[in-house]
Amino acid sequence: AGSGGSAANINILSTSAWGWIFDTCTIKLNNTNAASVINIGQGTGGGGDDQFCQFINTTVDLGAAGHDINLRSCHFEWRGGALAGTSPTTLFTTTGNGTFGVTALIEGVDLSVCTGTLVEVSGALTGLIEFRNCKLGAAVGITTGTRPGPGGIHVLVGNCDSGDTNYRYVYDCYEGQITQETTIVR
Repeated sequence: AGSGGSAANINILSTSAWGWIFDTCTIKLNNTNAASVINIGQGTGGGGDDQFCQFINTTVDLGAAGHDINLRSCHFEWRGGALAGTSPTTLFTTTGNGTFGVTALIEGVDLSVCTGTLVEVSGALTGLIEFRNCKLGAAVGITTGTRPGPGGIHVLVGNCDSGDTNYRYVYDCYEGQITQETTIVR
């Protein structure tokens, strides 16, 4: 979507119930305008229930640090594939209509391009975003933002890390964070 500095979004949504599967594809924001985004799910303005999107062995290619994937009141799965292009400041953001939450599973995806943050959590939306068996960037942050309350987005990172050591574990929610610890010994 787009070219040069012109803003262009990719919108995967409908006001009716839907389910879309992208198998062995490239989803590309082909511009440098920081306002461009990949929207998945209806979000505000009607609809919101029975929405499903799956990426299988799909590459998401971003053209600017301000680009992100905005999960909006849907169920999303990304299995296999990679993040390519420019490292985003934040990979996933969330918005919604307040009625329906978001669930996301990102499994076996090479996210090593991302050196910013995986999930922005200040959106007024409930749900769980889970990362499993993913390759992460060496300095990637897990969450950013301030949650509006205990019903907000929960983030789970299991068996993900940079390099060959996939032992990183993080469970991040309003109440606090649980992480692995590899240096404390008795």
